[in-house]
Parts: sequence; C-alpha cells; structure tokens
Amino acid sequence: KALVLGLLGGVASGKSAVARLFQEAGAHVLDADKMAQSVLDQPEVAAQVEEKLGPGLLDPQGRIDRKALAQKVFRSEKARRSLEALVHPKVLAWIEEGLSRLRKAPNLVVLDVPLLLETGLDGECDILVFVETPEGAREKRALLRGWPPGERRRREKTQLPLETKRAKADYILNNSGSLDETRKQVLDLIGRWEWGGPGP
Repeated sequence: KALVLGLLGGVASGKSAVARLFQEAGAHVLDADKMAQSVLDQPEVAAQVEEKLGPGLLDPQGRIDRKALAQKVFRSEKARRSLEALVHPKVLAWIEEGLSRLRKAPNLVVLDVPLLLETGLDGECDILVFVETPEGAREKRALLRGWPPGERRRREKTQLPLETKRAKADYILNNSGSLDETRKQVLDLIGRWEWGGPGP
C-alpha cells in the first residue's frame, strides 16, 4: 500500500531540500508552496488579493508582486488570514486530489506543507518526520533567500512552536550537516519502512 509521510520543521529548516532527496529516491512529493504560487498566478486570484488586501500588491502587468505581498502578510495578521482564506482551500483541494490518486498504487508520498499540523493534514500521514536544523543555520538560509533580518522569526511566530512539531514527529532527521549526510539519513529511513517501492 501507499505510505504517506509528512515533513515538519522550522522556517528555512531545509524541508524542501529534504523532500527533493526523498524524490530522488523514488517518492512523489506534493509541494504546497509550489501549488500556492500557481494559485497566486491565476488572474482571478490576483484580482481577489487586491480587492481583499488593498492596493500596491500588483505589478504593472496585473500580476502579484510577491515581495510586497510577503511584507504585507507577515506584518499584518488580518492580511495573512485574508490571504490564507483565498489560497488554502485551493491548495488543500489539490493535495487531497493528489493523495487520492497516489494512494491507488504502492507509492511513497511526501507532503511538503509548511502548515501541516495547522491545517490538520497530519491526519493524512502515516509517518511524520521533523527536520532538525539549528537556529543559526535557519537564520543564515533565510538571509540567503534575501529576507530581512528578523523575517524568519516573524514567520515562525505565525506557526505552531517548534517543540510542538518536534513532539508530534515519529522520526527526527538531523539537517545540520552536509547534503550527503542528510541523504544518508533519508535513505536509512526509507530502508526501515514497508511500502511497494518507487512509483512509476
């Protein structure tokens, strides 16, 4: 049967990099951030964002200015909730559709969803893996993404505490070393689980 794995961790902990390592090993990844970006690219959603969150968020072509949007939602709880109300239902529907399709075969499915616990999607998972990354490394990654100092902490405050996520996990994956060290742990974890082998 299919095995569904959910990734947990702090902001900029490298969850997506870990998801790619699982993908290299034959897993199917459902990436909520990618889907959210696709949703925001829809013209009707861009119009709704401007209507709900106010002017100054679209570029001259009528597309969403992601930097302006990110600054707005992480400084305003009301704006964040409005954006989530627009985007989350579409992303959740896409994930549910992907899960029901992939569960029909013996696939390993990885959910790369920042708000996995907050949205209740952990209930769809057979296994939860917490990606453990020191705070200094998370901050460095956030700065490399071009985020201003303090942005990572601000974003983390909008999510459940790390201790809560860690306590929910079945496995802890140490992501403080090299990519090869992380890959070794991913392959070791896959070797422990029973599923039908890589998907098509």
